Amino acid sequence: MDYQRIKIIPHGEHVLEVTLNRPKKINAMDPRLWQEVGHFFSEAKNLRKCRCILLSGQGQHFSAGIDLKNSGLDTASTSETNDKNGDSDPATVAFGILRLGTLWQNAHSAIAECGRPVIAVIQGACIGAALEMVSASDIRLCSSNSYFAAPEVDLGIAADVGGNQRFPKLIGNDSLLRELMFTGRRMDATEAYGLGFVSHVYESHDSLRQAALDMAQLIASKSPVAVHGVKTLLNYTRFPISASVLLYVNQW
Repeated sequence: MDYQRIKIIPHGEHVLEVTLNRPKKINAMDPRLWQEVGHFFSEAKNLRKCRCILLSGQGQHFSAGIDLKNSGLDTASTSETNDKNGDSDPATVAFGILRLGTLWQNAHSAIAECGRPVIAVIQGACIGAALEMVSASDIRLCSSNSYFAAPEVDLGIAADVGGNQRFPKLIGNDSLLRELMFTGRRMDATEAYGLGFVSHVYESHDSLRQAALDMAQLIASKSPVAVHGVKTLLNYTRFPISASVLLYVNQW
């Protein structure tokens, strides 16, 4: 695929970095970005030499989440579905949104199911859909200036890309989870570490990237068959998210 929204960077023979490449847009996620992320991670299981993947964002921030100016939701129906008064058929619009939501969900599920350990390398903002994205990764590392938020309540929607299914299983505090989701407030790096959402916090972006690369290369030095098995079995117990659950979320 001719990637335009992500960049693939090799680090030696067995480590690949997938970086969100819209720094001028704070790596905001439009339909093209979702499609490219989903395509790469779906194909990653066929990359025999790849043993570990870094997931990062270009620029000062990991990602601002969904691109509100180009989410694709406003074009869920095409001009052919408009009636004689120029109004869209609501059923067609609903099915269009359902298809688009499924594209988003599949992109994140591909991260969880790619068969390779995925290390999220997070700096600055990790907001909304980005929080849901890194929740699908295996390991999360961040810099001290990182912050996380689920601001969907301020936008009049509910997190719908697997965040309400994966994020709760990562922090282990239902009361705080609901506080974060109901208020949309920010969670800084220190709080995220205290909850176990990230495993390490680094003072600078450079030290974060070096630590992530060192960890990826260490993982890549292990038996790829064993590592694949560990990820498969951990996913089986951590994320038994059925297609029917994601469909329910999408329909809601």
